Parts: sequence; C-alpha cells; structure tokens
Amino acid sequence: MNHQTQEPMRVLIVDDNPLDRADAKAALIRGSGRVYQFSEAASAEEALHLCSQWPLPHCIVLDLGLPDSDDFDVLIRLPRDEDNLLRIPVVVLTASVEIGLSQAALRAGAQDYVGKAWLLPETLTQAVENAIERLRMTRSLEAQRRLADTARQQALQLEAENRQIQEATRLKSQFLANMSHELRTPLAAVIGFSDLLLTGQVPPDSPKHRLFLGHIGTSGRHLLRLVNDVLDLSKVESGKFEFFPEPFDLADLVKGINDVLATEFQLKQLRVATDIESTLGALVLDPLRLRQVLYNYLSNAIKFTPAGGLITVRAHALGARHFRLEVEDTGVGIAVPDMARLFTAYQQLDAGSTKRHQGTGLGLALTRRLVMAQGGSVGVRSTPGRGSVFHLVLNQIHGADAARESGDEERLAASMDARLLVMHDGHGNLTHRAGHGGLPAAGRSSFPNLDGEANKQCADQKGT
Repeated sequence: MNHQTQEPMRVLIVDDNPLDRADAKAALIRGSGRVYQFSEAASAEEALHLCSQWPLPHCIVLDLGLPDSDDFDVLIRLPRDEDNLLRIPVVVLTASVEIGLSQAALRAGAQDYVGKAWLLPETLTQAVENAIERLRMTRSLEAQRRLADTARQQALQLEAENRQIQEATRLKSQFLANMSHELRTPLAAVIGFSDLLLTGQVPPDSPKHRLFLGHIGTSGRHLLRLVNDVLDLSKVESGKFEFFPEPFDLADLVKGINDVLATEFQLKQLRVATDIESTLGALVLDPLRLRQVLYNYLSNAIKFTPAGGLITVRAHALGARHFRLEVEDTGVGIAVPDMARLFTAYQQLDAGSTKRHQGTGLGLALTRRLVMAQGGSVGVRSTPGRGSVFHLVLNQIHGADAARESGDEERLAASMDARLLVMHDGHGNLTHRAGHGGLPAAGRSSFPNLDGEANKQCADQKGT
C-alpha cells in the first residue's frame, strides 16, 4: 500500500516534556512510511481545546503525567459519543511502571498503552493503528447492538400489538354475540306479540291486547336504545358528535329519569333516594346527553343491585364552575382487578357463557366518551359486597372551560349569561336578554313549567 497517496494521519501528541513529544513523533515517522500531520499540547487544557477544533485528530498519544491534571482526568473529559465511547482513539504513553496502570487506562477509555521505557518505532506505530481499528470495531459492535436492541423492541412491540389485535378480535366476537342476542330477544317479542294480535287470537277488547301492545312498545324502545348507543359511540369516536346546550333544572331531569325507570325499580323492589344540592343553579348543558349518561348509570345500578337494595342519586357544585353527579348502589360491588375494564367499549364484567345480565358493553364506554367530549371526567369507587359509586364531573355551563383556555372572552361571557337569557311568560311568548347576544338558536330553550313571574324569580335567584 502506498502511504504517500493517503490522507495524512492527524496525530495529537500530549506531553509536558518537549523531548518526549519529539521522540514520539520521530518513532511514528520511522515506524511506517505514512504521512503524519502532528499537533502538540503541553497541558491538559491545551489538549482538550485542540480536541474541540475541527478537523479532529485521528488519534491522540497521551502522557498521563501532565502537571495540570490527575492521571485519568484528560481521558474522562475528552469528547464522547452517545455510547460513551471516545470520539478520538487514545494511546496512553507514560514513563510510569505502576502495576495495573495499563488496565486502569483501558477501563478509563484508552484503546492501547505503551511504556516510554520500551518505546520503539514499530511499537508506537502499531499501537496507534491498533487504537484506531479497535475504536472503529467497538463502534461497529455498538451500532450492531443498538440495531439488535431496536429489533428486539420492535419484536416486543409487534408481539404486544398482536396480542391487542387478538384481544380486540375476541372482544369483537363477544360483542357481536351479545349484540345478536340483545337484538334477537326484543325482536322475537315484537314479532311474537304482533303475530298474536294480527291473527286475532287476542280480541281487541281483551286486557291482554293492551298488555301485548305495551310489550311491543317496550321491546321497540329497547331496540332503539341499542341502535342509538352503537351510532352515538361511533359518532363520538369519530369526533363528529354535536351537543346542543340549553338551560334546565337538574332536579327535574333526575325526576324524569326516575319516572321512566319506575317500573324497573318496582320489579326489584329497589328504593330510590335523590339528594340534589339546593345551591346548585340551573345548568346549561345538552340535557338529552346528560339524561342518556344518567340513564346508563342508573340502569347499571338496577342491573347489579339485589332486590330490596338502595340506589341514591346525588349532585353538588364543585366551586362556581363545575358540578359532580353520583349514582350510588348497594349492589355486588366490583373487584379491584376488574376496575380497569370499566368504561371500555365492548367489555362486560358479566360476560361469556355464565352471563346473567343483559347488556352489550357499550353503556359505560359511551358514558365516558360523552362526558369527556364535553371536557368532563368519569370515575368509580367500589367495595365488593357493599356496592359502588359511579360519578361524573362536568362544567355547569357547556364549553366554559374551553372558552377560558382559548381566551375567548366574548364566548365565555355569552355562556355565563346563557342560563338567564331565555324565559317563558306562560302565554307562548319567549323573551331573552340581549347582553352578549344570547345562545345560538340550537342552544335556546325555555322553562315551560314556569309562568312569567316564576321565570323572573328563578333568573333572579341564579345570580342576577
């Protein structure tokens, strides 16, 4: 190989003795026909400065006995890469004969070690070439190790994703089986009772005629709820769900849901208690969606509370901006390992061949999505054998937190006035204040159960 045609090898000689520096340069020149480009440093600080300049040396020949540093201070302070390897290979050249010094130098990062007492041209030349090659090989091995680690991590991630896919497939199959059963049962009831009525087997004036019509209506509404849950969950997940906030009284909403579920309460002889904080003012939310969420919580409580149990609905303000709604039951409770599966789509704690309760596994998942889409949160605490408390936390006024975070003062002011803007005078006339433009048409509503004076008193009590 013709060394004369190669790029000069840049070598930094670090030694406080100029004669030793000259001997090292001479040994390298005599040891090979390679062209060298030398730079010199007589102190640790000077060496570190030169190692920060571009282009970097190809190799450093380093004396450990520098006056301004400890034995391995320079080695420790030299620039390193992300694998903590020296960026420049180092050959330690020292007059010390201390036992174990060479191994200590190698542990500190040096690639080779040569004693000044047996310095020969071929010895130093070979040490420099070995140091460069050894560092190159070490870097190559580290790169291969990183690639292997990356491949291993990717394999683990792929394995985890495969498990998730398998679990999702299992849950999907289980959901489809549950859904087919949930759909087939009311459909069979609708068809069966309809056939009995159509064939005239039940006379129109018979008490059973009205009873069967009631069963048809109940089954139809159950089917509609199932379909709506699936559609609503799909809309929320796709981010295309819309909310239509309007003022309403929470106590009236809770009473309405309790009335709807009265038959189910009576069938299981369940007691129902309501505790709505009197200082909680009118809310400005989408009442249909809050009713849907509370219906899911209450249906869940009814399902898992034994006969004669107690279900309590509570609500209270959390400061001036938020409120907390709770549904507590004296049911079977939830085991700690099962808590993580709550509010997850397509999962039921009571599933499989031993399933005893109806349901598709969408109710709590939809509840969580509906509440979170409005900037709220859901949660549960439970004691097995004693019961559970499901809760939600929401803005008292829809979108108020988002308006504050975005700095939209006009939108915030309008939302704060929303509960007072719309009133009904009892004669079909709708009025509202013009302070901040009021609610958009989709968000306007009235209190039809109040006359004009009562509306005014209600508005005055809410903070005018």
